[in-house]
Amino acid sequence: MANVRRHAVTYGLPPELVEKLWRRLIDWSIAREESGWGRTACARAETGRQTGR
Repeated sequence: MANVRRHAVTYGLPPELVEKLWRRLIDWSIAREESGWGRTACARAETGRQTGR
């Protein structure tokens, strides 16, 4: 978190707000990975399969 806060200060953003947003993003990302969709995407990445796009 120190790095996130440091970057916030560098760009003139409120460190408290940026930290809260960063933590929400991390929580969302973890929840997504734990969902069925996240596991499927992770499995594709591990096996090297593409999504077909």
